[in-house]
Amino acid sequence: MSVFQRLLKYTHPHRKFFGLGLGFMTLTTVLETAIIPVLYTSLLFLVLGAESFASRGLSLRVGNYDVGVYLTQLIGTTDQMMLLIRISIIIVAITLIKCASVALQTYLMQKFSYRTALDLRQSLFSHVLKL
Repeated sequence: MSVFQRLLKYTHPHRKFFGLGLGFMTLTTVLETAIIPVLYTSLLFLVLGAESFASRGLSLRVGNYDVGVYLTQLIGTTDQMMLLIRISIIIVAITLIKCASVALQTYLMQKFSYRTALDLRQSLFSHVLKL
């Protein structure tokens, strides 16, 4: 049995913390990149006016989704001042969710590593005491 496989058995009881930590890490990555389309949409709204991306032939495609169209529907205003207020609220919300996600990710990954190290230490010292 390799060293990695022997160490892996100590991580197995705490895999839920690792899985949740990876989930929050993915959420953090998505939210890091989410601000760019929001700013892009607001800039085009301010420059081009109230028309949507589809009527101007502009698109912001991510995979199979046109994020620009979804953002224009989400914002749903033609007033530039109201647009700036709503964009600001969206950016603050994204930032707050991202901060919470980073905090939870850090907490869960540290909990995973500390509990794994604790199990490893207990196993090691119980083995030493048997000798």
